[in-house]
Amino acid sequence: GDAEFTPKMALTLAQGMAQCNSLPSAVAVLKGCKDPTPECKVRLLNLLCETGELQEAFEILCSVGEAHMKGATELTGAQLAALYTTAFGRAQCLPGEDTVKWLKKVAEIVPPSKAEDRAKTYRALANIHFNQEDFSEALAYARLSQEIEASSAYTAYLLIKILISMDDVTNAQEDILKLGQMKDPILSKIAASCAQYAYGKGYPLLAGDALAVMKDSMDVAMKPQERLQLLVNMFLCYEQEGIDKLEGVIQSAAQVMGQMTSGVSAEELEWWRCKADQNKLYNISVLLSKLLGDVEGEFYGLLRYCSVTLESKHRDVEQELREARELAPKLNGDPKVMKVLLLLVIKSKVALKQDVTEVLKELACLDGVTSEDFDVVAIMVAPGTPNHSPSVHKQVMKLSLQAALPSSPEDVPHFAALFRKCMTDAEGRDQQWELVQSMKDVVAAHHNTYPPAELEWLAAESWNNGIYYHRLSALEKSQVWTGYAHTLAQLLPHCETRSEISTQFDIVFNQ
Repeated sequence: GDAEFTPKMALTLAQGMAQCNSLPSAVAVLKGCKDPTPECKVRLLNLLCETGELQEAFEILCSVGEAHMKGATELTGAQLAALYTTAFGRAQCLPGEDTVKWLKKVAEIVPPSKAEDRAKTYRALANIHFNQEDFSEALAYARLSQEIEASSAYTAYLLIKILISMDDVTNAQEDILKLGQMKDPILSKIAASCAQYAYGKGYPLLAGDALAVMKDSMDVAMKPQERLQLLVNMFLCYEQEGIDKLEGVIQSAAQVMGQMTSGVSAEELEWWRCKADQNKLYNISVLLSKLLGDVEGEFYGLLRYCSVTLESKHRDVEQELREARELAPKLNGDPKVMKVLLLLVIKSKVALKQDVTEVLKELACLDGVTSEDFDVVAIMVAPGTPNHSPSVHKQVMKLSLQAALPSSPEDVPHFAALFRKCMTDAEGRDQQWELVQSMKDVVAAHHNTYPPAELEWLAAESWNNGIYYHRLSALEKSQVWTGYAHTLAQLLPHCETRSEISTQFDIVFNQ
């Protein structure tokens, strides 16, 4: 136990004992070394870590590092690199604060020629503080790492995550845009990760900017369809924030689709054409309409004809409708042709404050028309829009519900959700009651498959309306609403709810 060994002998014995899994004996041999060399100390540090004697291991790390920094011991480049590698590797496996303590010491012993190792250590410290949500410390270390290694995409990604987590949108956006100047081979993956993180944190504008960097970094290598999908994702981000950037995205999409000889579908072209229309980019809308004509022929030639003057205030809408109807039979009376044309005419008439009652009826009679088609019109005339029309809005809601009438149990949830939306969007309780009157038989007929949550909501809404009118002493209206609530309560599967509403119903009318 008191024997002393030369450094060379101690290293040889310790290596053999370690290979035989006799770690305590290997530690004892190295501790018994006379005038241990830095190599002995590095090996002892490693063994102490393996035996769990972390404090003593850290003391050795400090003494070796400080002695070298003071020039008391001359470590070769290889020895210093070995010490760094050992200490850095061990630090990654230590718990919490020990990792931070070790890494700070490790950063001090990095050889001057190995600046990238110091940057890596600072990045590791930034990561630890980030995971602990200590964002100020994380930012400080990430900046230190970036000062040393400005071209590291990994450090840039970490820095962007930290800034987003600190809600520092301005600097995060600046750093995302700087990504595009890097030549890192993994830049596109880093940009995609930035986009995903930013979107998950509720920053679609930053996500869109990161996707733009991704697009620019791999534009040449990407297949047209991949580029188009990326542009869709960018649009969806900028549509929430960054509306001023939508034109560039739509223009890029139009260029991509214009260069594609195959693979682009009519649905994709139509989606982008609608987005161009919504953002008043009519020149792009016309371009996409021409591409649609190439894909599906004369139908989209008609569509182009209608969309060229979509927002014009000086054209004859009735003339357009007549010409469209004359051309439609040439296309074998395809209902989708008339559906699109009628929707365009409705949009035109709404903009010109013209009556659309008959056109809506015609649309409702087409085969294949859905509630979603009427949603398009509802958005045009919804409250708060420049073309708001209460009468058209009411008519559209009724037609939408008619189009969604369930023909099988599987259709009921969609109808129930739409009915709730229409009730919510209705302009006043009288309009709500008209909807109830027109659809109450449908609700009753499908109550077995009607979602209980939707029935409960409708009962509660009806009850609240009844109470509202009761307080105004409008007893007749109060009675019809609470009476409907009572009827719905009998359809609910929950006995407690039925009993509660029945009791309240009796109390109100006894008063």
